[in-house]
Amino acid sequence: RNVESKMTPRPQPEIRRVPLEQLCLSVKSTGPDRDVAQFLRRTLTPPDDQAIDVAMKLLHRIGALDDNHLTALGRYLAIIPADLRCAKLLVYGSIFSCMDACLTIAAILTGRSPFVSPRDKREEAREARLSFSNGHGDLLLDMAAYDSWSEKSTILKYRDLQSWCSEKFLSHQTLRDISSTKSQLISSLKDASIIPMDY
Repeated sequence: RNVESKMTPRPQPEIRRVPLEQLCLSVKSTGPDRDVAQFLRRTLTPPDDQAIDVAMKLLHRIGALDDNHLTALGRYLAIIPADLRCAKLLVYGSIFSCMDACLTIAAILTGRSPFVSPRDKREEAREARLSFSNGHGDLLLDMAAYDSWSEKSTILKYRDLQSWCSEKFLSHQTLRDISSTKSQLISSLKDASIIPMDY
């Protein structure tokens, strides 16, 4: 009752609770001379000016804006329906011809690591995880595990694949989610003409 009495009558609107960089980029992409802060101040529940400033500074830092003008990178980031950092990774992946690796990493970052760590088998799980390690960090380790699963999924039967996942302390469902997210990202990149339609 004490907690309930301190609760606000209704939750804060989303525009005041979440980071604004994606929204600011979308607003900026609707017109080159659009003043983002002025536009957002006219909404029903305007966000704090400080939150808008933080979002605009981040957009400048990642290269989506230059002197308050949308860059070529910014135009692509506005089209790709992903976190800005993941979207930038995908754009750079197409430039440097490492698209598949970037797609896998972006899909992992969008979801979560495919590894599981049961309380009673922490040491075995750690050993299984390290079997995929190449010494270059957790993301590349997760990517190696996904790539191995993807390869095995073409040659193993479903039940054998699940057994392999159990042995390696991998979540079969999470790996399937990563695969599904990759497919969605590929569709978005094709729509944005970043990768060819026959990719």
